Amino acid sequence: MTMKQSLNYTILAAVLILTSFGSFAQSNSDISKVLKSAFKENNVKFKSEKSYQLSSLDYSVPLLEKVEVRSETNDFDLRQQDLTVRVSPNNSSSRKAHRLYHESVEYMAEMELNTEIMKALFSKYILIKEYVFAKEKLDVQKKKNMVAKDKLKLLKRMISLTSFDIVDLIEAEDELYELQREIQDTENSLAQLTFELNKILVGQEITLEVEELISVQRIKELILSENKTKRISHPEEEVLSARHYNAMMEHDWEKSKNKFSLGFLQASYGYKPDEPFRNTFSLGFGFDIPTKGSSGLELNEIKVDIIDAQNEYQNRVEELELSKQNNRARLLSLIRMYELLSLQIEEGNAEHALQEYSKHGVATPQALIRLKELSINNEFLLIEIWSDILKIYLDYIYVTGDMGRKPYQNFLDTQLTFLH
Repeated sequence: MTMKQSLNYTILAAVLILTSFGSFAQSNSDISKVLKSAFKENNVKFKSEKSYQLSSLDYSVPLLEKVEVRSETNDFDLRQQDLTVRVSPNNSSSRKAHRLYHESVEYMAEMELNTEIMKALFSKYILIKEYVFAKEKLDVQKKKNMVAKDKLKLLKRMISLTSFDIVDLIEAEDELYELQREIQDTENSLAQLTFELNKILVGQEITLEVEELISVQRIKELILSENKTKRISHPEEEVLSARHYNAMMEHDWEKSKNKFSLGFLQASYGYKPDEPFRNTFSLGFGFDIPTKGSSGLELNEIKVDIIDAQNEYQNRVEELELSKQNNRARLLSLIRMYELLSLQIEEGNAEHALQEYSKHGVATPQALIRLKELSINNEFLLIEIWSDILKIYLDYIYVTGDMGRKPYQNFLDTQLTFLH
């Protein structure tokens, strides 16, 4: 090989590598783009605006609730004016309770936003997963359809044989029609999923492939390396916890408004020409003395809300923890099943046997078709198990709260890259 030929081969290899890398990068970019579209969902926008408004508004309670200035004229003589100035302060405990109450409202709105983002992200993950595996299933179903047609043709040729069983032909026809119905269902699902993706990847070709998704082995590594003692608080738990705290702060606020406290301070001046100033000026004050009435009923209702919020929080924590354990167990079980089937396919190597039989012509047509069916059925089963693994993996990431942890990550990527 000349130096020029060597250089040409090197350039060609580099071009192929760069082209392959560019295609992979584009595909990864498509996955990220689909996931990032979660932040543009209407529900997310609404929660974001709500959180922003609550954080930007001033909810502080002023020191003075109101200031009153009263004027009264005696004997229709404008020179004889009685002036009264009254100020009604807010007690310190009420101001503090009010501040804590609205801080809890702001925090709850922020956690509601995080929860909404996580739900939107989860729906995008499922959209990607469903699209990719619908394509994979459709490819295998079409292979099964071709084999089913070959099987039907073979049986029709065997009608004249004494060993022919008409039941086999009927079953083969039913099998073919059932496969065609399944293909139609998969194509309909794929068309709907493509429509949803096209709304996100406007004007772009959809290049999502199964090879770009996180592998089963990588999922297994992540699950087994997880720190079981470390627990991340789930955004849904944070919302319910904030709701419980919010109810407690509302109770304290209402309670503080009904405490014995200074009601008002008052200064009065009555114009009397013949009287010294000390006789015309007076100071006064009043106290708010609480009594049991409608406020007591309202406080009791808030107490019930506190109990309900606490129960809802505790129930959700237990549900998420149980779901986490169940998903982890199911995930590891499916991974073992996937590994066993992969090993069985590799060791059984029906495809290799099929090729050898075809070369030497030692197998009957029925045996060849049966080997093809076995190979394709195993391939289809492997795809279904992988699809189930990915679905439960996404469920697991959701219930652990990892999906809602900032900075957000792409959990379909092997390196768990960040969604910038």
